[in-house]
Amino acid sequence: MPPGQYLVMATWSPGVGDAHQLGNHLTHLQVVRVGCGDRACVTLFPPTAHFCGTWFQIALRTLARLGDLERDVAERAHQAIGEVLRRLPQPPDRLTAATIQLVRENAED
Repeated sequence: MPPGQYLVMATWSPGVGDAHQLGNHLTHLQVVRVGCGDRACVTLFPPTAHFCGTWFQIALRTLARLGDLERDVAERAHQAIGEVLRRLPQPPDRLTAATIQLVRENAED
């Protein structure tokens, strides 16, 4: 690769691994800077559906609080995502469970 900055991500393939464990089709994006003659290793984090759903719920409430999204629309979307998350076949992974607990402890109403 020529020197430069790259935005790296991966997509999920249905032929690899247990689809129920992934829950998401994209990894988080990572910025990689490569200099002339450098090598770069990148760790891509494949968040679960619980992880993404939880953070999207937080984003919806933040957007509503800032006035960028109508509160009723944000709340309906929040409730719908919550229902989806409750119906997923696996419970949240440990990272997401800890994140949910932290958010509940520091929630702004």
